[in-house]
Amino acid sequence: MGSHSAGDYRDWQGNQIFPPDPDPAPEPVQPSWNGDDTEKAAHDSKLVDGYIREIQENVLKSEVIPTVINSVCDQYFHIPGPMPQPTEEEREEELSRIQHQKLYKLQKKEKNLLKQWMIKNEVYKNELFEILIINQVTSTQKLKSLERTKFEQIARRFRADQFSKIRSHKERNKIDELLLSLEHLLFVAKRK
Repeated sequence: MGSHSAGDYRDWQGNQIFPPDPDPAPEPVQPSWNGDDTEKAAHDSKLVDGYIREIQENVLKSEVIPTVINSVCDQYFHIPGPMPQPTEEEREEELSRIQHQKLYKLQKKEKNLLKQWMIKNEVYKNELFEILIINQVTSTQKLKSLERTKFEQIARRFRADQFSKIRSHKERNKIDELLLSLEHLLFVAKRK
């Protein structure tokens, strides 16, 4: 058997299996400046940029990447302990907020029922509905228990608002008929 170098691999027949290791890269040749400072400055800036990039890469590899994310979070963010129990005042406030939400849902339901009642009885006009709501008439029970003087105040206000917007006699008559129908439903039909 012949002698082989350390990087030379051959099979049992002597055929080379792996190519030999490449020769090491030649040392970089220092450029000659020939008195030109701009070439030297360009070369120096390339070297400095390379060193900075290498340092940044090393910092990323050694500091950021191997660190477990939980340990980073624990260092910068406080993880609170158990929640404190609410005071009596806070409990009452929470209860009042819940009661307010229930009341709001109930009023919304009552307003929808009032609107449906008005539509069913053909006395619905959005502006009239809004004036009733503004005057705290938010349900059919409140509308049916409305006093005649209060109804007349609401009717006058609605009529004045609508007449200021409408110039046609035909439209004004429709508004008067609407109010008469509502008055009939509330006061005349109630007696029967």
